[in-house]
Amino acid sequence: MSNLAWALTPKLLQLIILPTEKCNFRCTYCYEDFEIGRMKRNKIEAIKKLIDARLERNSLDALELSWFGGEPLLARDVVFELSEFAHQRFEAGRLKGLHGDTTTNGYLLDLPTLRRLVAARQSSFQISLDGYAEGHDRTRRYASGKGTFDRIWKNLLAARGSDIPFKIMLRLHQNAENGESMDRLIDEIAARFGGDRRFSAFFKTIENLGGPKSGAIQVMNKETAKERVARLQKVLSDAGLATSAVLEGPESNTGKPSVAERKPGGAAVAEADGAKKEQGAAPSKKFDGHICYAAKPNSLMIRADGTIGKCTVMLNDERNRIGKLNDDGTVTLDNEKISVWMRGFHALDVLELGCPAQNLPKLDVKPQEAPIKFHQLRAAAVA
Repeated sequence: MSNLAWALTPKLLQLIILPTEKCNFRCTYCYEDFEIGRMKRNKIEAIKKLIDARLERNSLDALELSWFGGEPLLARDVVFELSEFAHQRFEAGRLKGLHGDTTTNGYLLDLPTLRRLVAARQSSFQISLDGYAEGHDRTRRYASGKGTFDRIWKNLLAARGSDIPFKIMLRLHQNAENGESMDRLIDEIAARFGGDRRFSAFFKTIENLGGPKSGAIQVMNKETAKERVARLQKVLSDAGLATSAVLEGPESNTGKPSVAERKPGGAAVAEADGAKKEQGAAPSKKFDGHICYAAKPNSLMIRADGTIGKCTVMLNDERNRIGKLNDDGTVTLDNEKISVWMRGFHALDVLELGCPAQNLPKLDVKPQEAPIKFHQLRAAAVA
């Protein structure tokens, strides 16, 4: 099924769930404020009711659960409970498809946790590394200030030594100061994980996404990053690892490549049209197939307090508060705000579909809240 068909199919649903918005790390470039804590029991039950109501109406075939935070594994019991709830529906034949992915710092992803999640079909993980050992620990620190690399690396090595059928994408953050540390990390990844197709690598430059520390974030020169990453990608590709990279602009939380992709042992391929756009350029009208989760009508982010949004970055922007999850499992959504996030479907604009948060229009009219059904979202998207 094409990405466009997936985005507009009402019987497919992605729920991006933040089981807690607290975090055990204090990364130097983080944009989150950690003000909202753990998801309460009424919202956990509401998510179950939402899923069951869709199944009872025969309006849900496939479900994707995406875990985000904060650090989602600080609320492992919530992740386990909802994942296993959905898995029971899949095993009973009520769900035809079930998949899950987790964006985690990897600190709490020990072998028992990994095994339990994969058993519930939550098998894809994204884990960030900022270099090797001290280089990583300079920017991805524990809340107490101590380093985090050794614990994450131990968990990764344990995963490699297991027979668990997971997919782990190592998100490798580039900045102007971690070149030497990143070289060491790449050599270690190639030596330790080379040839294991359960692992892949995604290169990304640190971006200034706002937040309380935005004034201290220095963005890496793109040409320098491009030269560095091309060299590092070749090392991993030669070791039998697939790699991808986004060195300018946003990308979805799945790490979909929009600059260059390397298959194991192969040359760099595929540059997206939108990747070469200069700042201020007119939006492209050529649709290349990439649609951000935030633009999809059948993708909703549920925050720990039950607030519903679209984007996992613009958490404090009022335009990203599109509704709420009610305790009875129904959702109340804001028509005006939703239409803004889905505007790219009208012209199949590559920039607005690839990242609807870019140049997000302001709302001139005070929106009206009203309950909306998912088939109405699809109709609005193609109108």
